Amino acid sequence: MTVPRVERPGLYYPKLPATWWLRNANYFRFMLRELSSVFIALFLVVFLVQLHRLPQGPGAYAAYLDTLRAPGWIIFHVVALAFALYHSVTWFNLTGGLAVPLGWTSISHARMLALAAQPLVKLYLFALIALPLYHWAHRFRFILEDLGLRGLRTPIALLSYGAAVLGTVATLWVLWQI
Repeated sequence: MTVPRVERPGLYYPKLPATWWLRNANYFRFMLRELSSVFIALFLVVFLVQLHRLPQGPGAYAAYLDTLRAPGWIIFHVVALAFALYHSVTWFNLTGGLAVPLGWTSISHARMLALAAQPLVKLYLFALIALPLYHWAHRFRFILEDLGLRGLRTPIALLSYGAAVLGTVATLWVLWQI
């Protein structure tokens, strides 16, 4: 159920159905780009869990990497890669993408831990993980509004940006543990 919004004088509010974006290829591609932020956010959660496994020792880290080699995770990473390429090729290249889960490159636990423990690397990882979460929150909020949930603006904003804040706190906590 949507709550009617308060009309402000001087502003134009077009009446559009929730499927307005399906009628035009340009709008469809725009909405697909907006949807890509969901997969990018999920990828960041997977990456954050990988970082969380580092200080737990080589066994826990290797077990997590083995989990990422499962067919479902490989498919997820392929879909996430496709969306990330669609959204921004350069952003996904910073994260390493599929190279480690597919075994195209190998980084030992000790070397990865030594790298992740460096203060400048932690600062970089914080920016790499936390900032895109706010990008996701903003995109997700507005895609839901574009789909016709305008009456839920405040709860959607609170949940979206609240999730980004929670992700930022989780990122700080994980990086502090390394």
